[in-house]
Amino acid sequence: MITYTFNGTSMRSSELTVEQLVHQEIGHDTGVAVAINAAVVPRSQWSRAICDNDSVEVLTAIQGG
Repeated sequence: MITYTFNGTSMRSSELTVEQLVHQEIGHDTGVAVAINAAVVPRSQWSRAICDNDSVEVLTAIQGG
């Protein structure tokens, strides 16, 4: 099990990748940006594993007017 922070909330999970986390917590990957430990993670690196004590921030774009 790993412990990490997701958008300010402490979480525990078995090992998972950035892509798995995005789909688990957000449900889609369109209009999504991810930063781990204050560094942007390009979509090409979403196969990276979330590590113990990582701080993960996920932002989603919304349409408004």
